[in-house]
Amino acid sequence: MKKVAIIFSALVVMTWGACTSAESEMMKEARNIQAGLLKQKANLDSTMDLEIVNVDKALSLMSEDSTMATDTLKFQEFVNLKTRKETLDAAKEKLADWMTNTKLLPTQEEEKNGVSNPFGPDAKDLDVLKAIKEAQSSFNDLRSQIESEIQ
Repeated sequence: MKKVAIIFSALVVMTWGACTSAESEMMKEARNIQAGLLKQKANLDSTMDLEIVNVDKALSLMSEDSTMATDTLKFQEFVNLKTRKETLDAAKEKLADWMTNTKLLPTQEEEKNGVSNPFGPDAKDLDVLKAIKEAQSSFNDLRSQIESEIQ
């Protein structure tokens, strides 16, 4: 009976140990920062997409206006909208470039499915956290730049 209790206790401990996360607090922080960062990026992307759609609609309506050729105010507004569209497109491109050039941690599920860590197998948790914080800082700079450009 004692052997059964010891074996059962060992199984419970092993099962409990397998269920706990092996990730350090630094990696958890890095993942949390990254999740927030990706959410902010998605929000900025959506805002720009919505603005692009609105500008495209306005440009389409204005291009059908037969009086624009003779109305300099309408024509200037049309030119301003085209410039805004170009600015928005350039901002979208900058955001896409940032995303392409930024190392991001794969999710734990992706890691289980064999996706390798872009920071390398020997990357220390502190180095990964530092890189994620740098990505956050560069995104914040880019977001500020984009927001000022599209105002």
